Amino acid sequence: MKRKITILALTIILALSVFAFSSCFLIPDEIQFELNEDGESYYVSNIRSGVKVADIPAEYEGKPVTAIGENAGEYAHSSLKELIIPEGVTSIGKGAFKGCSNLEKIVIPSTLTSTGEIAFYFEYYGKNPSSSPEIHLADPESYIKGEHASVPKGKFYSNGELITSLEIDSSSKSLFGNSQITDVVIKSDLSKIPDKMFSLFTSLKGVVIEEGVKEIGYHSFYGCSALEEVILPNGLEIIGSGAFEKCSMLKKITIPQSLERIGANAFYYAGEGAYEQTGKNLQVHISSIENWCGISFEFEGNPCFYDLYLNGSVVTTLDLSGVEKISWHAFESCYSITNVIIGDKVTEIGYNSFYNCNALESVIIGANVTYIGHGAFSSCEALESVTFKSTSGKWHYMYGESKTGILFELGTPEENAELFKGSSLADHNIKKYKD
Repeated sequence: MKRKITILALTIILALSVFAFSSCFLIPDEIQFELNEDGESYYVSNIRSGVKVADIPAEYEGKPVTAIGENAGEYAHSSLKELIIPEGVTSIGKGAFKGCSNLEKIVIPSTLTSTGEIAFYFEYYGKNPSSSPEIHLADPESYIKGEHASVPKGKFYSNGELITSLEIDSSSKSLFGNSQITDVVIKSDLSKIPDKMFSLFTSLKGVVIEEGVKEIGYHSFYGCSALEEVILPNGLEIIGSGAFEKCSMLKKITIPQSLERIGANAFYYAGEGAYEQTGKNLQVHISSIENWCGISFEFEGNPCFYDLYLNGSVVTTLDLSGVEKISWHAFESCYSITNVIIGDKVTEIGYNSFYNCNALESVIIGANVTYIGHGAFSSCEALESVTFKSTSGKWHYMYGESKTGILFELGTPEENAELFKGSSLADHNIKKYKD
């Protein structure tokens, strides 16, 4: 009997020892949580190494899960393939899924309003882009209204279908899918298209900008290499620097009369790819020569080269009889113009105003012009005739804004053409001399 009790005691002690030993090495939960400061909700604090599918529950211990903490997925960065975030989660912390380059699918709820910096910072080392994750949005509209400092790279879906179009208004703060969006509508309550908003949206083909938009920001459509046509709305006042730079397939742009300023390099290299394919220049459509001449063009503000259309017809003979001012760069690199008639209302011809008009053959300059900015007709290689209506008096050319210069007299139209297009006067301001 004593032997049996001893054996039983040993068995109990052994069992307790095994339990105690194993309890020291319990496998922790795959997803771990901590209480938020309010004590009424939880956030995800850690996703264990080795986890492949992180299906985060909407509740933990009877309380809602409302956030994913900073660096929560750092230990699962090499294993995690699928991430399902439930409704109710409103924020993802800084660096939460940094380095999780094996992710194949991410489900994002409609309640998510903020994403911290580098939360989805990872590279697909040597992988085909098609292996980047599918991002499934419960509500694309609510997502773009959130503050997302980090956006996962991949294809975005809604209800199982690839998202290819966007509507943007004043409440929109974040974007996604720069390689998948083909069409954009910009609503009238957005007064300014933010800087770089659609920069490098390489699949973007259709853009509708509603009346009410006043300004297109810096690099707003930079590098949109599939964009072919843009109709700018009435009421637009400013096109920012580089706004359509490197939109290589741009074939046509329509300018409203309300436009006041075009920033530097706004159309730099725009239409270059289309020209290489078709041999046709970018078409710039306007409805008023007077308005076009009055726009403030910043340095290198015009397209690389273009053809000008007035009310649907290409401009070859440019009649400026009704114009009072010709702004700097006004017709720079306009390749359709062959003849220019400058009326008597004009007193000044702006700097580089006809620079690089490679088809320009003849110019008639009104009687009241007393100042011609440097480079006005420079690089107009086809220029054969520059006729001044008023041939009386002497002129002098100056260095910069110097008030003194070297006097010279006008010659024949052919001689004037050689002076203006060549090196003699190309880099000087020219002013009529007063005794």
